[in-house]
Amino acid sequence: MTIDTAPPRTTAEITTGTPGAHRPPADGPGPDTPRRTARDDGPAARLVALPQLEDGLPPTLAEVDEHLARLERARQAQLDALPPTPDHVVAAAHRRIVARFVDQVRDARARIRTGTYGTCAHCGTVIPARVLDREPWQDACTSCDPGVR
Repeated sequence: MTIDTAPPRTTAEITTGTPGAHRPPADGPGPDTPRRTARDDGPAARLVALPQLEDGLPPTLAEVDEHLARLERARQAQLDALPPTPDHVVAAAHRRIVARFVDQVRDARARIRTGTYGTCAHCGTVIPARVLDREPWQDACTSCDPGVR
């Protein structure tokens, strides 16, 4: 059995049979050129990783507020980096989603200051800890918002 130790060949080398052959692009990038997608330059390229909690919410409201402040800063930085895109429907929708998230986090921080954090803004019942562990900005219980699990 023979093991091929030659370096990988380009598509041009394979089709022409000439080592080191490179075809000039006919009307665009060649087959060996890394492809770029709209995602490379779009809003997804500007995503900022959200700070994560390893073991659920911190034990004190001050620590919850610190975590929410980190979330707010991360998404506000993303929002600030997004270009204004009034004519691009998808990018404009992305901007609205990020802005809504920032507003939800700010509202959660305000609820901490007013002493209403962890209670449903609609009916006043306690929001389950498992919901707040996953979405610490949540303002609704599972009964008032069926989307909350």
